Amino acid sequence: MTTVFEHEQAYLKQTYQQLLHKQTQLQAQQTATQTKALAAKSNLGSDITLNFDTDIKTMETLADIESRNREIDTYNFDRDIAATTLAQLKLLLEQPYFAKVQLQFAPTEAPENFYIGTVGMTDENKAQMIIDWRSPIAETYYNQANGPTTYHVGQRVVATDLKLRRQFEIHGDHLLAYFDTTIALEDPLLQASLSKHQTDQMQSITATIQKEQNTIIRYPDVPVLLVNGIAGSGKTSVMMQRIAYLLYQKRTELTPDAIYLLTPNPLFQHYISTVLPDLGESNPINLTWVQFVDQLALPTEQFTPEPTTRQQLEQMATDLVDLDLQAADFQPVMVARNTLLSADALAKINTQFTHLPLGTKRMTAVQAAVNQALQRELNRLAQTETVQDELLALDQTEQKKYFHHLIDPETNRAKRQLALHYLRIKYTDTISAVANYSWLNLTHISVRLTGTGKVTRLQWLYLRIILTGYGNSKAKFVMIDEVQDYSEAQLMILNQFFKKAHFMLLGDENQAIEPGKATFKQIEVLFNTNNKKTTTCHLLTSYRSTPEITALFSRLAIGDAPVKANSVQTAGVMPSIEVVSAKDNYGHALKKHIAKLTTATGLTAIIAANTEQLAWLDQQLATTPHQVITQKSHLPSHGTILLTLALAKGLEFNSVIIPDQKQALYPDTPLARHRLYTAISRATHHVSILADQTLTPLLNLKGAF
Repeated sequence: MTTVFEHEQAYLKQTYQQLLHKQTQLQAQQTATQTKALAAKSNLGSDITLNFDTDIKTMETLADIESRNREIDTYNFDRDIAATTLAQLKLLLEQPYFAKVQLQFAPTEAPENFYIGTVGMTDENKAQMIIDWRSPIAETYYNQANGPTTYHVGQRVVATDLKLRRQFEIHGDHLLAYFDTTIALEDPLLQASLSKHQTDQMQSITATIQKEQNTIIRYPDVPVLLVNGIAGSGKTSVMMQRIAYLLYQKRTELTPDAIYLLTPNPLFQHYISTVLPDLGESNPINLTWVQFVDQLALPTEQFTPEPTTRQQLEQMATDLVDLDLQAADFQPVMVARNTLLSADALAKINTQFTHLPLGTKRMTAVQAAVNQALQRELNRLAQTETVQDELLALDQTEQKKYFHHLIDPETNRAKRQLALHYLRIKYTDTISAVANYSWLNLTHISVRLTGTGKVTRLQWLYLRIILTGYGNSKAKFVMIDEVQDYSEAQLMILNQFFKKAHFMLLGDENQAIEPGKATFKQIEVLFNTNNKKTTTCHLLTSYRSTPEITALFSRLAIGDAPVKANSVQTAGVMPSIEVVSAKDNYGHALKKHIAKLTTATGLTAIIAANTEQLAWLDQQLATTPHQVITQKSHLPSHGTILLTLALAKGLEFNSVIIPDQKQALYPDTPLARHRLYTAISRATHHVSILADQTLTPLLNLKGAF
């Protein structure tokens, strides 16, 4: 009698062979398509006779060219489809699927089997061979409970009976193990995944998504989704899986370049860079806050470095309504080194529209008038002999640059039209500058609004947004990781700049390690504006650390949402806390802890409170092998690293040493509590805490373990 293992192994072999066969067919098809496309391109010139003698001949010639271009486009489309499918097959050949559900849709019907993988795939008859994890029916797997269940297809709810939920451990065409499971805490794949030592890059959690995580990943599309999750609850993983889910659900309307992902630093960007490609998707636009501001190309004025508050930005918006623009608030528009519109002329144009409130509507009207004046000037210049002579003096290279072909105007009308086209290309920068409100002196206006003689970078940027409507209207989703690291002013900027986008905000209020940042209540209020409503979800279970480590950092948590101090990982070792009484012995004790933990597999991180402490520790460890990590570093897969707490946020390591737990650096304050909570929760298996002479009172926790 065939065992379950033998049956599943045989099915896996069969599926694997089908995938190999499909791969071979597509590779052959791709080669043939490439050959045909190259032939069509090479024959384009010889097959088509260019005849522009009459209007009819011209139309026929253009139609022939268009027909051949469509043929080439079809070849290119087929090639791209084949390339995408081949990339998906490459993923599936590493692991064809990771789960199986058996569903019965009616008592009189036989149960049906559905195998779930990283991406979906059909066989040569177009029958579904592997179900994509993001498909509606796969929801039954992530509901994690046998028996009657439901899944959603659009607005329709489908009822079914989950007879079997089976997980697989597979490599290629080899079945290593299978598990029949029902609930999350008995999830063998999750336990196996968590027991592995961490790598230098984040891994996909597709096979081990838990029910509370799945709820957020598949949450209906809402204007603002705020996720408050404790350390180790998988916030970043959930965010990446949701991006993949949205790309699947909205595949006809959403592309990766319409998604903006804001992450803490370049080190973290590299850490998560392989997650979506491993799911068969391209990465979205990934920026840090600094990179976001830099790509806006703000002016080089000396902005004051003082922090910007929400109240300051709100006051600017209030005062702007009653501001009377003066000539000094404008900058002249220049064409061919001549002044087209002076600052006084621009001020007069503005007075024509004072019936409109000062803001985007009025500035749009003024801009239209400025643009009309610019176009009239270009039309006038196109009729002058000077410009027409300049046009006719263009050599062949310059003619092709401006017109993509050689010109020979035979009439004055043709000359004027070509000259106008030439001027519009020549003065593209001027036209673009007018469209971007270069004629507004935003620095002068912002200084007037602040009334202090100085302006911050964020004040200047906010003024540009509310006065001209500056922003990104093409972005459909903005994901902000570690949102507790943003000030209210920064979030106001993002909310206004990406006015049409939906937001997903993820963070942990207990990991707010810098002063002056927005609380979660403030974030909710802030985004409940501009016809948006904030939906808040919580992730309250930590999966990262051993029960002992989880218990320790849980005791440090502050907030309304309780931390569930349970861990699905197996029991580990107690965190080590040592106070070195003599200063001379501190370096020796630190090296002892490093030597002990670096014998374990994986990466050991020494987390310093700040850059000054990091520099001092680096000197102390001059003879101990270690690597100092900066924002531009890539994490190694093993060994010992030294980095600041600010860089460690969002990352996880097998072992963590926190070497500066003295009272002076970590007093009994909410901010210090957040910092210690963050540092401890970076560890998955081992934590060593070291203090020089005085231990922080935050660790005087009776019953912490």
